[in-house]
Amino acid sequence: MDSIRKGARFWIDSKKWVYEGAAPSGLALMYSEDLSEYREVKLGDLIDEDPEETEYAVPAIETKASAEDWALAEFRYSALKDYVEADDSKVGDLAAKLKISEPRAYALVKIFKNASGPADFLKDKPGVKQGKRLIPTRIEAIVALSIKQKWKGPGSNIAEVVKYVEELCDKAGLKAPAVGTVANRIRCISQSQLAMLRDGHKSANDMYQPRPRKNKASHPLAKTEMDHCLVDCIIVDEKTRMPLCRPWVTVIIDLHTRVLVGYYLSIDAPSSFSVAQAITHATFPKDDWLAHLDLEDISYPYYGKLESLAMDNAKEFKAKALKIAADKHAIKLNYRPPGRPWWGGHIERLFGTLAVGYIHFLPGTTMSNVVQKGDYDSEGKACLTFSEFEKWFARAVAIYHNTEHRSIKQTPHDKWVSAWTDSEGRLRQPAIVENKVRFSLDFYPEKMRTISRQGIEMYGFRYWSGALSAYVKKKVAVKYNPLSLRFIWVNPTGERYVRVPFADLTLSDLSLQELKAANRQIKAAGEVSGKRLVSKREVFRLVEKNREIVETAKRATKTLKKMQESRSVYKDRETYINSDEKTSVEIQQPDDDFATPPTLFKIEFE
Repeated sequence: MDSIRKGARFWIDSKKWVYEGAAPSGLALMYSEDLSEYREVKLGDLIDEDPEETEYAVPAIETKASAEDWALAEFRYSALKDYVEADDSKVGDLAAKLKISEPRAYALVKIFKNASGPADFLKDKPGVKQGKRLIPTRIEAIVALSIKQKWKGPGSNIAEVVKYVEELCDKAGLKAPAVGTVANRIRCISQSQLAMLRDGHKSANDMYQPRPRKNKASHPLAKTEMDHCLVDCIIVDEKTRMPLCRPWVTVIIDLHTRVLVGYYLSIDAPSSFSVAQAITHATFPKDDWLAHLDLEDISYPYYGKLESLAMDNAKEFKAKALKIAADKHAIKLNYRPPGRPWWGGHIERLFGTLAVGYIHFLPGTTMSNVVQKGDYDSEGKACLTFSEFEKWFARAVAIYHNTEHRSIKQTPHDKWVSAWTDSEGRLRQPAIVENKVRFSLDFYPEKMRTISRQGIEMYGFRYWSGALSAYVKKKVAVKYNPLSLRFIWVNPTGERYVRVPFADLTLSDLSLQELKAANRQIKAAGEVSGKRLVSKREVFRLVEKNREIVETAKRATKTLKKMQESRSVYKDRETYINSDEKTSVEIQQPDDDFATPPTLFKIEFE
């Protein structure tokens, strides 16, 4: 059978490579004479045609020299400079000054004409130069490839590299180098590069990346950071007390004071709604929130409109609605470069402080990893419900605020108070955003929709209010709450939001998560029966059925329990979110509000 012959030439990345044989990994082992490098290549990447040639630059080798060598080089350079600039200089005098022969002096003058500095006159040492490789270039290339391929993961060792070198040399018909030679090549690689190969980019940067600059803020709210964290503790269901899930927390920290200025706890994974809730929590005073949690025994005086907010590149942080709302309210969004988590170091350390100092002592903790966890039964020990954990977390944050911070040498609370105290000793307070509802809705997730004569269509439902009549055929941004789809909000004039209910007022409320679960059931039923159920009544029937399962089952599935828990949590929070009468009046309601139930009259029949 025909096969690729050893020595066959192919083109890879516009360079000519020679086929050496099949590598142990099943790929083709190729060698480049130009690069003096071996590479394992997929057979599909081999090209036998001559593409357009490109240049290849070989990096220069850094020169090493002692202090004496540098002193001699500088002396030679200075003497040669004086000789060239003098009009009546003689080469014999130069040779005598440098204590060399006249032919050697002429040679140095020639070098000086093209020299860039004293480094060109470093004295060469006799014998083999430091760093010179004595084994053949092809074998050097095989060793380099083997280190790159086999020095990976925490179990990396010299024996694996040596074994692979021997296999590749055998395929290429070369004599394998000694074990000491391979070990020498590994030792010549910098520790940071070895860590990069062994542990990955992030771990290597954590250990060796220089970070001379510090991210400091001149005053409170000038610089803040936001991020999500999966809490290292399992919570239980409110009714069954069975293990449910690990909650998520979205946190915003103020860099000047290290105060946790706002956060949002949720059972559901992070989303645009989590971001909106965290920002609004950070912006407004916390009195209503503390009263709702029945935590009037603690103080949480930290609030204010953020000036800048730093985040990573998660999808929910780059949502269009967030960027528009941030521009509207003069909040500068800063995104950390990909692959550089240390740019968010303050909030990462905060997560570590809350976990190690507080959460890891809770029953049901999962610890930070399986090694720390050991044989601890996290699910078996879990006992806190979401509402109980919410209260516990608020108190833990209060303890953190009143504990001395190592970096600022005082407590975050004291730092906040001193930052808001003027030169005369009077305590000032941050300005309050006037319209709470409008500010909150600006950060809600949104979708673009056109107002039709039938209303607004979204997620398969139709929404209508008489206030939309004047804006038919107009395209608007629709704000919505994924935890409650009974209302949407539109701002057709740019002045105020209009709250729009379901067009069918008999439909009950549901969350986006419940809707998606019901749609999956409908799709599955349609695939089995050959028919697709599309009635919205069927959707709500399935949603109600799922809720009944959660209510009655002793051990319902976690997905269903999480949907029920999210729903109950939202209903509780809604009571204090919409409790402010001054802000709620800003939501425009039409005179002919069809959301108002009709009046019932008693009729007597003869």
